[in-house]
Amino acid sequence: MYPAQALSDPAMAVVVLSILLTFAILFSFIWAFGKIREPPEERDDDHNGSGA
Repeated sequence: MYPAQALSDPAMAVVVLSILLTFAILFSFIWAFGKIREPPEERDDDHNGSGA
């Protein structure tokens, strides 16, 4: 059986899709955690958090 024929089976397609989705979610959490751990960007504009 060729790999393309295995993907034509609906159960196998669901398994492959769930594995890919699991890795996508895992890497997105790792990426987001890395972005959170970065220090905030320093901005030298005139606002500096003031109201108006």
